[in-house]
Formats: sequence, C-alpha cells, structure tokens
Amino acid sequence: MDFEVFPQPVCDALLLDTTKHIAPAGFHTVYTAPTGRLVLKLRDKPLVGEQVFDTLLTFPSGTNEFIELWKPTSTESLVGSAHLVWIQARIAQVPPSMARLVTELRTGDGQNVYYDHVFLGSLRHVWTPNALDLVRRVPLITSDVASAAIYLYNPERTSMEIGVVRIRVIRVLAGGPL
Repeated sequence: MDFEVFPQPVCDALLLDTTKHIAPAGFHTVYTAPTGRLVLKLRDKPLVGEQVFDTLLTFPSGTNEFIELWKPTSTESLVGSAHLVWIQARIAQVPPSMARLVTELRTGDGQNVYYDHVFLGSLRHVWTPNALDLVRRVPLITSDVASAAIYLYNPERTSMEIGVVRIRVIRVLAGGPL
C-alpha cells in the first residue's frame, strides 16, 4: 500500500476513486464499486524484478541515532528505475516507540526528493527473531537524485538490539508501460 505518491505506476494493483484520479497507462479495471467511483485496477503485464544487491549485516547493541542499512556510493546505476528494498531483521529488543525505518532520496544540494518512514513500534506488538520482514518502495530515480539511503532513525537514542539484517534491493522492470 502506497499513498505517498499516488497514483504511481510502479505497482501491480491500484485502488482509486475515479472522480479524483486517473490511472496510469497499462492498467485494466477488474472491479467497480456499486457507486461507480471506486475501482480496482490490475497491471496488464505484471512487474518483474531484478535483484541488484543482497547482503547480510550484523549490528551490535547500541544507542546510535542513525543506523545505515543501505546507501549506495553512487546513484548513477539506479537512475531511470524504481526499486524495492526488502529488509529482514532479527530485532531482539522491542524498538522504542519513536524509532523508524526511513527511505530517503536527496538531490546534490541536500533537498529531499522522497522521504518515507514507518514507525517500528507500529509493525509488531511482540518482537521475536525474524520479526521484521518488510518491503519498502523506492520511486523512480531521476538524474537529479544524488543520494539514496535506507536507515533506522532512533531519535530518542534508546538502546536497540538489532542483530542480523538482510537487505535486498530489487530493480523494478516494467512488464508494461511505466
């Protein structure tokens, strides 16, 4: 579910109000609500992904404000594509209420092009090994994007025990028009 940039074409399904939004090209309607306003559209040709990065990281316990999970040295190879970042983590200690996972794109002068965050405390009531299994979308990266990053932000600097994190970055290849 993505409501930040809507409607955007890097998805397999769209649920939208036709009086407020027009679906991007490459989608067809599979259901229309009785009112005729709300429609469910599916992509004509499903998206395909190509894995471009896969790593395991181990983090010691700590009180760091920022914990970098993925930050490519250059965005040059990312330009022209959208990506999915799949994060699997064994968070052993209940995360603080304000800790969040951030996805961020910035221009060369530091301006945010895209900023998405999800509060870790909203994902689970009870944290067990392998509890975090999450996919975040990185929108289409344009040539003005100078940096991309996914990190944990711990503004309260409370102790977090993260352990092992697996990060996979998947380039989204269109099955149909983007």
